[in-house]
Amino acid sequence: MVETFLGVQVISVFFALFMMYLVRLHYKRGNLGRREFFTWNGVWVVFIVFTFMPHLLSPILTRLSIVRALDLLMIVAFMILTYIIFMDHIAIRDLYRKINQMVSDKSQKYPQKSSKK
Repeated sequence: MVETFLGVQVISVFFALFMMYLVRLHYKRGNLGRREFFTWNGVWVVFIVFTFMPHLLSPILTRLSIVRALDLLMIVAFMILTYIIFMDHIAIRDLYRKINQMVSDKSQKYPQKSSKK
């Protein structure tokens, strides 16, 4: 039996290949370490495998009582996005505190002279 691919599958594969290209680009620029490079490429390879063979997810779907693989993907994506947003919020708050502390320390070390005469 010849399996036809849906437009969503084709777009998903092109997206994963594009993301693998971006991972490689950032690795070459030194923005990613070796471990991160292989981890991200592994994530995108698994994504491509599940795109071409969604039936591999069937045991997980029946165990979790989820009807479609796309539903599982959306649930996992929302969980990951929520985690990333939370961690970014914590990191931004930490940077905010550090900047305030640096400005406070600098202003105490070099007080500004009054311009009144």
